[in-house]
Amino acid sequence: MAGAREAPAKKVLVWDLPVRVFHWTVVGAFAIAWLTAGGRGSVHELSGYVILALVIFRIWWGFAGTKHARFADFFPTPRRLKAYFVALVLGKKRHHLGHNPIGALMIFTLLALLAGICASGWMMLTRAYFGIQWVRDVHTVLSYTALFLLPLHVLGAILSSIAEKQNLVLAMITGRKRASPGIEAKSEEELFREQTLDRLRSVEAFAFMSVMIAAGTLVWFNIELPEEAPPPEREQPEVAAAPKPSPDVDRRDYVYGVPPSPTLTWMLASGGRLYDKWYAALRVPAPRETHPRWPASNTALSGAETWRCKNCHGWDYRGRDGQYARGKHRTGIRGIRRAIGWDPRKIVAILGDANHRYTNVIIPPDAKYRVALFVSKGQHNTNRYIRRDGSVRGSRQRGKAIFQNLCAICHGFDGKKINFGTPEEPIYVGTYAKRNPWEVLHKIRNGFPGKTMVALRAFRMRNAVDVLSYAQTLPTK
Repeated sequence: MAGAREAPAKKVLVWDLPVRVFHWTVVGAFAIAWLTAGGRGSVHELSGYVILALVIFRIWWGFAGTKHARFADFFPTPRRLKAYFVALVLGKKRHHLGHNPIGALMIFTLLALLAGICASGWMMLTRAYFGIQWVRDVHTVLSYTALFLLPLHVLGAILSSIAEKQNLVLAMITGRKRASPGIEAKSEEELFREQTLDRLRSVEAFAFMSVMIAAGTLVWFNIELPEEAPPPEREQPEVAAAPKPSPDVDRRDYVYGVPPSPTLTWMLASGGRLYDKWYAALRVPAPRETHPRWPASNTALSGAETWRCKNCHGWDYRGRDGQYARGKHRTGIRGIRRAIGWDPRKIVAILGDANHRYTNVIIPPDAKYRVALFVSKGQHNTNRYIRRDGSVRGSRQRGKAIFQNLCAICHGFDGKKINFGTPEEPIYVGTYAKRNPWEVLHKIRNGFPGKTMVALRAFRMRNAVDVLSYAQTLPTK
């Protein structure tokens, strides 16, 4: 009939619910991972494990999913790409109910990039690849590449929406697209059968997705930041052994001296004590003047305290982004988390620059190198082990066993043998553990500068966390 309008094409379900949930969850997780990048805590790592779990799910769903979710439906073969480009050049309209070949190519590229980002991120937490520069570079390059492609992906969706005269972004929310005019009509029985099957498969998909995310979270929670193998000997300055004081030579040598053949673990613990209070660890006079670059806005600290690394960068190593964002230690100075994996020689140079002013007279070269090793390879992620309220994610029972067999020799079984305060206001290990668990964890791993204290650096991180967890149960008075 002349002038009659063509009946609008009906909308059909194309993207099942698992595909839509995957799509938007990946978008959110990637945004969170990007915003929390730079060593700012466990949220970044957890986001990475969620993305990895989702990528594994999508690969599985690409073979076991519904029709338009399967890779076979939209895999960008050379033949499909050629046909699409020819039609594009000739101005012919080609309707794709699922992904068009260009969109499919982008999807496979992004999946590969996300897998590579997650793999390289995971490698940086393993003993074999922790601190390896090329792994960090790969992680960075892949991340920026994905970030560059995302707006192109959005632009492609907008252009395709204009060409096909339908909202593809909305389709990824509702799951429905307008069918092509020639699509064959299906009976009510066929539609019911397909919808029922899709619902059953969606339940299966969400079960698999939940298992993957739970597994990723479990792995993230239990993984420990390892120590890298030591750099070549030629890169390490000669370690100068301190003179053996008397009368208790052995004990003094343990506190201030250097082993004949120091291991990387010992050097990291020594660097941790120097980071804490280098003049006590080296048994040298403390500086009397306030550090020339100490922020004038902070008047709570002065003198030798302003020369301690920890008073700028914190026990959590996050500086202005962590514990020291407020309070008497507030300086506005950045943390050292970003320096993880740096060449120690670069850090040594920074320690001697105009900002830090640690000359070789103030801190000997071998001691500065140990500080640099600690900054590069010895930090731990406090957010993984200590909650915001100061409670510890550890086993008190295991910590009790370690404390009674090791720590009690100095602190006593009740933790009250050493009083860090005064008789009127006593401060015991239990007091410190509750008041500042971040500091206590640092000292458990690295020792107390200038004091006879066993460092648990050579043992699993979990042991130190368990001891801290138990220490919080000890008396405070």
